Amino acid sequence: MAKKAGRGTTKNIFFKNQEMNFTVLRALMGVYDDGATIGECLQVVQNTKNGDNETFIKEWQLIGNLNLERAIVAKDKGDLIRARENYFRASTYFKSAMITLNPLDTRHKDFWKLSVDCFEKAGALLEFPMEIIQVELNDKTLPCYFIPAKKDKECPVIFLVTGGEGSNTEMYFWMGAYALKNGYSIFLYEGPGNFSTMYTSGLTMMSNSEVPIGKALDVLCSRSDVDIDHIAMFGISFGGYLVGRAAIFDKRIKALIPNSPLTNIHKMLISVFPSFIFNLPDWLLNFIKKYLMSYSDRATLDLLLWEGGTKTFKDGINILKAYSIEGLENKITCPTLALAGEGEGKEFEKQAKDFIENISSTEKLLRIFTNEEGAGSHCQVDNHRLMNEVVITWLNKLWKLN
Repeated sequence: MAKKAGRGTTKNIFFKNQEMNFTVLRALMGVYDDGATIGECLQVVQNTKNGDNETFIKEWQLIGNLNLERAIVAKDKGDLIRARENYFRASTYFKSAMITLNPLDTRHKDFWKLSVDCFEKAGALLEFPMEIIQVELNDKTLPCYFIPAKKDKECPVIFLVTGGEGSNTEMYFWMGAYALKNGYSIFLYEGPGNFSTMYTSGLTMMSNSEVPIGKALDVLCSRSDVDIDHIAMFGISFGGYLVGRAAIFDKRIKALIPNSPLTNIHKMLISVFPSFIFNLPDWLLNFIKKYLMSYSDRATLDLLLWEGGTKTFKDGINILKAYSIEGLENKITCPTLALAGEGEGKEFEKQAKDFIENISSTEKLLRIFTNEEGAGSHCQVDNHRLMNEVVITWLNKLWKLN
């Protein structure tokens, strides 16, 4: 059941299997900031046959364990830089194993915990150590992180929101580390439905997502080291929808960067999957899922149900009808840089163009990355450093920084 759109149109280089190939690209994003090495990722590819998910998982685990062992040895010797680097890489590799797994597999939680533990150990060894932030919501908590760009000094902040298949730890490598290098503190957010929130609080997706994001902004804006007049909000994939919705309701967001700028998640999902599956009765879909679908496709469907707190595919799709900001875009007034990739598909492009046309911001720009730039895939996973440069250059010019 190949997806019709969403990942990109560039050739799958590492594996014909789209999800396995995308997982390698996600891991390679960490190369710039100690989150991966090219050789280790290629070792995983070399030792795995296309479609062999079990070997794929075991190879990520193996290379993760090697980095974890090196991190422990380095820390014991007092070599904190080498410890940090190896902890970061271990976190990436354990996360790669996790996102390959079906969330109903008990190993999914095991790899999540390994990945988070390694990330937090690495974050504690940064020049300005990462803080673990627990945002209260409905008597439960959202597990978030704050990393200052400078010690005890008020700085602009980029509030980073992951997508439906991502984690806040991954956002450090997708955008956060580059932001820190350029003088921006970062807030790594996970909301209802994301991995850490699911495992620590059991909070499934919320259509009024501006509420949990608002709670996190309350915590952020209470800090003395945050320049509350310079808070940018950046979201990838489903996070692009979440940040757009947040900006409709919360004017503490002084700059908005949705990547991609989605306005209707239900329409987007219909564009991603083959249309026939939406018309199948549950019993037939379950039969196809059990006996005919690839492991990756089953995992994708089960992730949708798990994060949404639903039991059937139709229920999972139906709840997404509430995830729309169509008709509300004109309430967005802050400066906005909307990002998209030309390979994401027609529905992604349509929603991006509709979004930028309908918002009321006087300062607004739609930047569509191309395959020629090596950046046409979903959220620029194939060239996220170019995307990083575009974002920071735009913010610096907007706020007259650096």
